[in-house]
Amino acid sequence: MNLPERSDFIPLIVRTHNNLVVGFENTTGIHLARWRLLFMIGRVGACTQTDLTRETTIGPAAVTRILKDMERQELVTRSPSTTDNRQVIVQL
Repeated sequence: MNLPERSDFIPLIVRTHNNLVVGFENTTGIHLARWRLLFMIGRVGACTQTDLTRETTIGPAAVTRILKDMERQELVTRSPSTTDNRQVIVQL
């Protein structure tokens, strides 16, 4: 098996990753960031947007935007925390 030159290895990994992401999105019809959020909520149950941001490493603004869209599609609900009004609880 011929391995790529060391200087070609990182670009090869990046291209492979991009191809996997595009393939996933084309096959499932869902953006990878949205899937990561749905998967996380499904795995842990109700959680805060802050938890989702921390666990998925998706930026806070993107998490909010994606969750608002998913809420509009009735995939998730978002409600203020009963213990801390600064937190938003998200659940399927």
